[in-house]
Amino acid sequence: AKAKSEAVLRLNPDDPQALYLQAQAFSALGDTEQALQVVEKAIPLSDDPLSLYLQRADLLAAADGSQNLLPELKSIADQYPDEPLVLAPLAKAYADAGQKTEAIQAAQQALHRSSGVLPLDEQAQLHHLLGRLLRDTGQLDQSIHQLSEAIRIAPQSLNSYLELGLTQEERRQFAPALDTYKKAISIYPTDARPYHQAGLLLKSS
Repeated sequence: AKAKSEAVLRLNPDDPQALYLQAQAFSALGDTEQALQVVEKAIPLSDDPLSLYLQRADLLAAADGSQNLLPELKSIADQYPDEPLVLAPLAKAYADAGQKTEAIQAAQQALHRSSGVLPLDEQAQLHHLLGRLLRDTGQLDQSIHQLSEAIRIAPQSLNSYLELGLTQEERRQFAPALDTYKKAISIYPTDARPYHQAGLLLKSS
């Protein structure tokens, strides 16, 4: 990518897509400072700088710590309030900062607008995140729905099965919880976690 972008930049030093690729290459090499300089140069040259804004947010977090990611994403969301490519990482950043209400709202908005924009694996991750947050805030029925959606989209997601089983237990849906753990065991027979959760459930009941 670096060689290709440099070839384009020799012909057109202000090509924002080539600058974007060059910044990615610098980032992959661990040169975050140089990558940031390239992104800052590219942003005013781009007609649609959203991908560059998001790239800058990731680079700032890599350079100075994740505490800078949330304010940067909030700033981008002010400019792109309905963009799921912004709302999805914003939801995760809110969750990482312990701001659960804001995280739930951002995740819900991202999912509402995700069709045709977010890849299925990212949609599944959002459903999982939302399910976990709803469980943490005591909204168990909604949590079960979101985690079930995560599994429907990504049926190999062990973490979603484990989270769903725990939520079903909290909802006192013990038989469905055991079925959830059994399903997880059938998919991941060598992972100890679903056996452990199923054992605890059987012991407590």
